[in-house]
Amino acid sequence: MQDLSGRLLSISKNVTLIQTSGTDFIQQIISFNNNSFKIAGVGDVGQAMTDIISTFDSLSQGSRSRFDAVRRLSGFGKNDEFVNINTADLNQRKNNSLFMNGTVNGLAFASLADSAKNIEYFDVADLNDTASVVDDVYDDLIDSPTNKFSNDFIDQISEIRNQLRIFFDQERLIVNKIIQVETRPTPATVLAYAYYGNTDEYDEILSLNKITNPAVISGTIKILEQ
Repeated sequence: MQDLSGRLLSISKNVTLIQTSGTDFIQQIISFNNNSFKIAGVGDVGQAMTDIISTFDSLSQGSRSRFDAVRRLSGFGKNDEFVNINTADLNQRKNNSLFMNGTVNGLAFASLADSAKNIEYFDVADLNDTASVVDDVYDDLIDSPTNKFSNDFIDQISEIRNQLRIFFDQERLIVNKIIQVETRPTPATVLAYAYYGNTDEYDEILSLNKITNPAVISGTIKILEQ
């Protein structure tokens, strides 16, 4: 195994940690790394990594934070290099490593998909950006030569992707859409009331248009279609 502790610990630094869960996660990967030579087969690798990734998955707070966290796991092991010597021991180690990579990336994708379904999307562009990330992660997962998994596992991952595509299509019908309007010099609060019937969406107008001085705005303005 190629410095598993270092690889996963570097990823975990970018995650918002809940202290207890973070400590558990770190201890699990250190223990796995220290005992990797005892792993006899791919089943043992798969179970160990399932336990580790389940703990990792619990470290982030909120669906979008969770999405970003598990996204960083995508491509795990893609730069692995193996000695081209045909011995039973080295072949077993390579097999274990490929299966570990496949398990990590497969579980990360499943978690990515689950978190994507629970994000509150701001608008269609936000949703489409997320869908594009999911598609890229899936393609890398299936195409990478450094991943290995069973046919059943591939079928499960493919079904998750298909279900997520259906979800995204349904969400596109109801999520907010951005339109552009032309306005004369007008206070942002007045513009919000004119289009939304209240001033609750005032902050959204400022955010969409990156407005720092809301006293008077004019020209082409982005708003959310109601």
